[in-house]
Amino acid sequence: MKKDIQYYSFIEGCYLGIVFCLLTIIAYSIDTKLLLPTTNLYSVSFLIAQFSFAFYSVKKSYVKFNVTRYDFKYYFSICFLLLCVALFFSSVLFYFLYNVFNSNLISDFISFEYSKCTQLTSCNMSIDDFYQTYLGDYFSMYGQFQAYVFSLIPCTLYSAIISLLMKIQHK
Repeated sequence: MKKDIQYYSFIEGCYLGIVFCLLTIIAYSIDTKLLLPTTNLYSVSFLIAQFSFAFYSVKKSYVKFNVTRYDFKYYFSICFLLLCVALFFSSVLFYFLYNVFNSNLISDFISFEYSKCTQLTSCNMSIDDFYQTYLGDYFSMYGQFQAYVFSLIPCTLYSAIISLLMKIQHK
């Protein structure tokens, strides 16, 4: 991939990362419960921003770089790189938000997850065990890196869908 396209994707990813950070800060300021892993206004707006901004950026790159033919690899690379950068911004914000700015968010998150666990018959952990597991596995720097890596899996699907939509648009 050309350096100018990589640079473009990186800058667009930074813009999307800023949008993600703003969405997260707004949700945090409205109600910290919005940051819990449920389907709510924050999670839906996060997904809509992710998909629509990526589509917009790929479409803009078509005009900016004067692409003459459809190339799945070209569109996929732009979309995937910008989503990687944006989600990295979001992961860094979450790490600092949960570990530095407001560590009470960790307790809220763990309580929420534990309440879901107790509804299952196979849940045999105490709240203290649950807390230690989540604290070490999820909220550490390593845990946030793992979450970031696993968040890239849906980005592959999003990138493929957007690249295919560009093909349909260019017919």
